[in-house]
Amino acid sequence: MKTKSQKSQLGPREKILRTAVRLFYRQGFPNTGINQIIEESGVAKASFYQWYPSKDDLARAYLDYYGDLLTSRLERLLDRSADIDEFAMRWAAILRRDVRSQGRYNGCPFLNFAAQISAGHEGLDEMPGAIIENWIHLVDRRLTRAVSTGQLPASLDTRLLARRLIHAFSGAHAMWRLTHDPSCIYDLENVFRSLVRDQSLNSTPTR
Repeated sequence: MKTKSQKSQLGPREKILRTAVRLFYRQGFPNTGINQIIEESGVAKASFYQWYPSKDDLARAYLDYYGDLLTSRLERLLDRSADIDEFAMRWAAILRRDVRSQGRYNGCPFLNFAAQISAGHEGLDEMPGAIIENWIHLVDRRLTRAVSTGQLPASLDTRLLARRLIHAFSGAHAMWRLTHDPSCIYDLENVFRSLVRDQSLNSTPTR
């Protein structure tokens, strides 16, 4: 974490983005105005528009920020897990930690943003879906590796299973946003394991 002196050395662009990341995530995109971002980031209005000509441009940077951050986290989990069971355990543990983070957790930033965005924001509504699609690809690649090493059956539809795992992740976050019941997140490890086991058992044997 950066100290106050280090934070003061940030350039205007990074100050604006960091402020927007915090406010968009906590307050929501529609509820956060440009003037609030300018005031809380401590930059001049001219600097804001130099880097981000519109609020939508800043929203793209916000989605890119979280896309890079969470995709990197997912990639590390997939690479460091010895098998899919360990991946399910590690990923669920991180999500449980997020939920317990003393009020700082506000759900999946992409799910939240997609629910908040309205018509007229060209391209913005497509970005969360593209990021999630990339996650499916990453999980599919790891499942394919597990098939190649004999950890999972050769007949497994890895793409289908990857999609179901990410859908379970997204669905759990949607339920958490509706109910704020932490069990929606805490149950994910068992849900992940059940999906892997059930699809492995129901895979059609190759001939």
